[in-house]
Order: sequence, then C-alpha cells, then structure tokens
Amino acid sequence: MLADGGDWCLGIFLDRSTVSFKDSEIALLTERLPVFEALHALDIKARGSDFLRTSTPSGPGASPQQKPRIPESLWPELSSRERELVELILAGHPTANIAERLGITVGTVKNHRRRIYEKLDITTERELFLQFFQHRMES
Repeated sequence: MLADGGDWCLGIFLDRSTVSFKDSEIALLTERLPVFEALHALDIKARGSDFLRTSTPSGPGASPQQKPRIPESLWPELSSRERELVELILAGHPTANIAERLGITVGTVKNHRRRIYEKLDITTERELFLQFFQHRMES
C-alpha cells in the first residue's frame, strides 16, 4: 500500500489463481517496491497539492469525484464523446458506471473502448493510463 494521505491509499495487488508466488519472486518484488513508490510520488507531485483534497472519494466504494482533463494535444484522433469516455476511464470508473453516467448501454461502452484502443493502437486500459501519464510527465 502506498499512502496518498487522508484516509485512502493506492494498493498494488498481484494475484495468481493456480500457483503461489515463490519466495524468490516475493523477494524480487520487495526489492523493486521503491521503484513503484518513486513513480507514485511523481504522480502525486504532478497532480499538485490540490489533488488530495479535491479527488478523495467520499465514502467506501465511492467513485472518484473529479475527472482528469485530457490536454487537447493528446489523442487528437478521438471524438469528443470518446474523450469524455476516456476521462471517466482515467478517473477510475468501471464500465457499468460509465454506461449509467453517459446514458448508454454497457455494450456501447465496450464498443467505444474497442474503437478508442484501435485508434490509439493499444490493447489494454493499462496502456491508456501509461500514455496519459507519459504525456503529463513530458508536458
């Protein structure tokens, strides 16, 4: 767990459904934890001091209250609706919540995601986050 401040934190979880982690793998992960801590600290710094006060969820299981703003220079190939959906993804909203917020079906959200990933030449949400954070660090 990486502390963000207040009453919440970032958790990094690794899971295997069939085989337990070996002691050597756990030792390697423990050795590399400072890298994750450093990346987390850079992210918090990049967000600014208002981040902790303005985007803290209001209760257990609460959705984020603030959408990240996508700079105009990032992903110009996306439509305004796709950019709106990406902002909700980046804010941590699950597919069903995005569908409800946008007044569309879960299937439509999945179709939007597929088209967005095709346009950006990515295959996972993780890559979407990586592109977003990389752009923020370069700006």
